[in-house]
Amino acid sequence: IPSGAYRIDDTGSARILAMKTALAHGFPIAIAVEVDSAFENWDGNSPMGAPDPSQILGGHYIYVTGYSVSNGKTIFEGPNSWTSSWGDFGFWIGNEAFIGAAQDIYVADVKIA
Repeated sequence: IPSGAYRIDDTGSARILAMKTALAHGFPIAIAVEVDSAFENWDGNSPMGAPDPSQILGGHYIYVTGYSVSNGKTIFEGPNSWTSSWGDFGFWIGNEAFIGAAQDIYVADVKIA
């Protein structure tokens, strides 16, 4: 049962650590990202980076539900609402630059009923 949310206002490595901590404790995260043409046409093969400011098409909220670490860099992942034909069977993966470009980051506070 959703019972609220709290905002992560940190930047840089503090933002990454706060997100990893929330995810490690089982709390999903909603983020607002600007969507560029690369996001819209993403094929799921490599992590997305920060959007190109000259290619912005609009804003989009997505969930972050997990992460992995590769070569010391964090790769975040989560579902998208654009069906399983988009990206990696409906899921996205993004690098630290992708997360760094997010405007709003909210950790969902949930209670198990």
